[in-house]
Parts: sequence; structure tokens; C-alpha cells
Amino acid sequence: MGKKLFVSFALLLLLLFYSCNNNTTIYEGKALVINRSLDASLQDSVMIYGYVLSAADENPFGNSSTILIENTKTATVCDSSGFFSLKFLSGTYTVICFDPSVTNDTLKLENLKTLPNEKVEIKFLKRVVVW
Repeated sequence: MGKKLFVSFALLLLLLFYSCNNNTTIYEGKALVINRSLDASLQDSVMIYGYVLSAADENPFGNSSTILIENTKTATVCDSSGFFSLKFLSGTYTVICFDPSVTNDTLKLENLKTLPNEKVEIKFLKRVVVW
């Protein structure tokens, strides 16, 4: 009797494990430029702004992500709604979004060319695994 119960339990665990693995969906992360506009009130600076969101459902990743301009001292942390904004001089930059507590969760928007007085809206969609 005990052996039959053990085999039944083992089969049940295998079935549960198999069904969970087949329902896993991985939403890969990406960085997107959504909009560009000119705003003379920036006085020759550039502003990037946007949101850090889940790639699965576009819900905010609030207060967890750092946004920085590579090779500069310009950085910020998104707020509770996932919003961020940075102001800096025009040029060509790599914009990085990362969570300091997760080492493999970095998104990059490389070679972003900006002009004086330009506002650039960016959306970072962070990688999500849904079981």
C-alpha cells in the first residue's frame, strides 16, 4: 500500500512540474524611443523622460530602477509610477536602465543622438517571467 501511495504521489508531482513548465511565458525586455519633440524652454539642453514598465502588462516598476547616461554623472531613480526624467547637454549617448539589486536586468538604448532643445520620450519594458 505504501509503495502505491509513493508512486501516485511521485506521478502527481511530475505532472504538476510538467504543467507548470509548459505555462511559463518569458517577456523579453526592450528600450524604445516613443516620441521626440523640440522645446525652446530647455535652453539648449536635452530632456529624456518616460517610464519603466513590465514587458508583460506595462504596469510600472516603481522605485526600483536607476536610469543613467553612460560615461556621465547624470542619473536618476524612477518614482513609484515608474516615471523618470533627466536633463543634460545634447550629444550621442547610451541610456541605461537597471535595478541595482538584480545583476542581469539591464536595458540599454545605445547611440541615442540628441539635439539642443529636444525632448525624447523613452519606454523601458523590463523582462518578466510569468509562471
